[in-house]
Amino acid sequence: MVLLQVYCNTCDKKVQAKVLERFESQYHIRLEGTYGDEPTKCYFRYGLVQILPHKKSLLKSCTNTSQFKTVVESDKTNMDGVLVEP
Repeated sequence: MVLLQVYCNTCDKKVQAKVLERFESQYHIRLEGTYGDEPTKCYFRYGLVQILPHKKSLLKSCTNTSQFKTVVESDKTNMDGVLVEP
């Protein structure tokens, strides 16, 4: 079982989710910068994940265990360690 970090839709906390399915990989070519810059190529892959049961606070638990499409492999992460789309 592969686990990764995602944000919960209900309580907006960083929680663990298990990967149910992986879709085909995609490449994103970003053409930004000045005239002489090389274009950057970023790799990412979408997949279907399910949020695991988690606690909203010390005494309350969040009931959200939904499934949704998100980035499961990427070259980039944000400051919290969550994968982001390039």
